[in-house]
Amino acid sequence: INQAMTTVKHNFDELNAIVVEADADVIEDMKRSEPEFVFEEDPPRFPMKGGEKKINQHSLPAALARKLVETPYGIDMVGAPQAWDMGHTGAGVKVCVIDSGFDENHPAFEEGNISGIDTSIAWNSDGCGHGTHVAGTIAGKDVGVAPDAEIVVVRIFNDDCGIAFSSRIYEAARQCKEKGANIVSMSLGGPLPSWIEYQGFKNLYEDNVLSIAAAGNGGNGWWSYPASYTGVMSVAAIDESMEHAPFSQTNRQIDIAAPGVDVYSTFPVGGCLICGNDADGYGSISGTSMATPHVSGVAALVWGAFPTKTAAQILDALEQSALDLGDEDKDKTFGSGLVQAPAAIQYLGGASGFDADNSNAGSDGDNVGGTGICQDDPPGWHDSDGDEYNCAFYATGTNCAEYGDGFANNGVTANDACCACGGGTTPSYECTDTPGWHDSEGETFDCEWYAEKQNCFHYGDQYSNNGMTANQACCVCKSL
Repeated sequence: INQAMTTVKHNFDELNAIVVEADADVIEDMKRSEPEFVFEEDPPRFPMKGGEKKINQHSLPAALARKLVETPYGIDMVGAPQAWDMGHTGAGVKVCVIDSGFDENHPAFEEGNISGIDTSIAWNSDGCGHGTHVAGTIAGKDVGVAPDAEIVVVRIFNDDCGIAFSSRIYEAARQCKEKGANIVSMSLGGPLPSWIEYQGFKNLYEDNVLSIAAAGNGGNGWWSYPASYTGVMSVAAIDESMEHAPFSQTNRQIDIAAPGVDVYSTFPVGGCLICGNDADGYGSISGTSMATPHVSGVAALVWGAFPTKTAAQILDALEQSALDLGDEDKDKTFGSGLVQAPAAIQYLGGASGFDADNSNAGSDGDNVGGTGICQDDPPGWHDSDGDEYNCAFYATGTNCAEYGDGFANNGVTANDACCACGGGTTPSYECTDTPGWHDSEGETFDCEWYAEKQNCFHYGDQYSNNGMTANQACCVCKSL
């Protein structure tokens, strides 16, 4: 790297990658002189506010504008109150919000459950307003899905709600992990992929961090990133009638849906760019940006109920237990369906009525070598006090902690038998390449070729042969 002609922005040692800023002719010189390097442009990312619909707060009844008088519809729609009744409020879970900052003086947040990471711009102010609204839907008093979750803020957008670059998004996500976040919530995106961003979020997922991102507000079939990467949940928006929001993207990368139309939440007290000069600190806007924190909040409720679960298991539970709104199984409009907090908790707890064979594990592809969702073992176990004290019973409240090591039945306690208590078994599964497959360009381009460099990333969804792309035929591509 010509240090005299470039500015190093980020150094990602774990990816063997460096991000620099330089004039175009300098980059071209480096490409010619360093042919073994792979060069890519750092694509921009935006707050997903293009489909948002701002409302004039002064047109609301005065009592509503100044004091919330009813629960936002999205809270009920995702089943948060039922999860609260089960004793799960997100306590002990950190959700990192990568956005435009946060109004630290907002009364909807109790002191101590929100913190931030200082960067070149202060995390605890928000002239844009986008980040404060997102954080409110996750954990704001009276408006949030997971009121006891801890919010960690990393600010990447300025007060003009402008752009950031994909490398900065990944750097922020790394900072979230270093801060101990379980969940990274990103109400942002852009239409161009980045290998650094893709590989980085894949690594985070493998390191047990669940990333959740907005599917996009273009109302078309384009993919948005980072939402469309493997290991990142892509969230579509629906309205109060559970109908598809017309601005929400539709594509095969959609994983799940949540309320995103006229979502009532927190705004910076005193006004902001997207909320005008209103000083009341609340308002409604629309977008997949608003759907995303609903899913992040539900993930916090579920992970709080099962703190020993992995990111893959939480993701699987959210998808498997979602309320189907479209075609059978996953579809391009709603993904697996409307996210449901109590159903996901029951699913992980081994309640009857759920298919726990892991047949749809993961966010973007078929099963590959690894481990599946935990299954209660032995099936149908209950404790010595009777049938009603089964694994579903132990999945509620603090029953595992209070009774999980007692009341053995046939020598097995809930701590041994129930996934909810850290027991059960996790089956393994294997992947096999489609025998003899190569892409439409010839035998050279087989699964072994796709295992080299970033070939899966760049070409895995193209050059179909016999109806199959590398992403469908090659284990190395399915695992990315």
